[in-house]
Amino acid sequence: MIAGTVGRDAASGRSLTRPEGRQPGAVVERRPENKTRARRSRQLSDDALPSLDLAGPYSSALLLSSIAHEIRTPVTALATASELILEDLDQMGRDELVRITETMHRGAVWLQGLVENLLCAATLSEGRLRIYRRPISLTELAHDVTTVVEPLLRQRGQWVRVVERQQGGPVFADGRRIGQALINLLVNAGKHGRPGTRIDVLISQRARMMRVQVADRGPGLSALVRDTLFTPFGRGPDAVRAGVDGVGLGLAIVRSIVELHGGRVGASSRRGGGAVFWFEIPMAEARDGEIVLRERLA
Repeated sequence: MIAGTVGRDAASGRSLTRPEGRQPGAVVERRPENKTRARRSRQLSDDALPSLDLAGPYSSALLLSSIAHEIRTPVTALATASELILEDLDQMGRDELVRITETMHRGAVWLQGLVENLLCAATLSEGRLRIYRRPISLTELAHDVTTVVEPLLRQRGQWVRVVERQQGGPVFADGRRIGQALINLLVNAGKHGRPGTRIDVLISQRARMMRVQVADRGPGLSALVRDTLFTPFGRGPDAVRAGVDGVGLGLAIVRSIVELHGGRVGASSRRGGGAVFWFEIPMAEARDGEIVLRERLA
């Protein structure tokens, strides 16, 4: 966790942090650590870990089959890694133990994201998703969730830079759900971006809205693909041909969460190559604080 706690999200209980010494409007860039690990004959395949986006095509049987297939890979990685540690712990060097632990951590992070997406999709389909709004800083939230996805991005040599283009105000939002939406966008950017490239998170104010943009250096988007990106199971033909994991539920969850906050989403190709996914949600108003106070007194 980053040093320098500055607050805690009231709905989720998670701390929101700012690195010590960082000033508002500053650019923070996290580069992947350059570590060399000894290879073993029974080494785990980091590339086998799938992405967080998970769904089934168009029937309940195919849905269950797809979920089982996606779960099997990280579960197998966790089981194999723990078996290696149990059998060979006394013979392992520190570097090898760290490498195996990182693989286990990636699998656990992916499974955690999977559970969040599945639970969210189920409650959305039943119309039961509740939003617990509080004033939060999108910049602080972006730094917080970046630490969650870094283990998944690092295996492809990718890293995240968070840029606050201008110091905006807080938004009145559910920190847990907006964080989930941002995680889905970051993982999507890592999945489609080229290995070894940077993912930019740009935060800015537009009138009374705060905008978050997640920009990658992948193949970009065609006009046809943009029309189906945020629909359930919407996947572009380029992603299918390239064998990119996922079946198109993550972006649909992003849209649903943002629209529940009175915002909107969009995507476009990025100048110089790549894609930009963005969402906007309203800034907090003075009356929003009165709503929070009434809820606490109720």
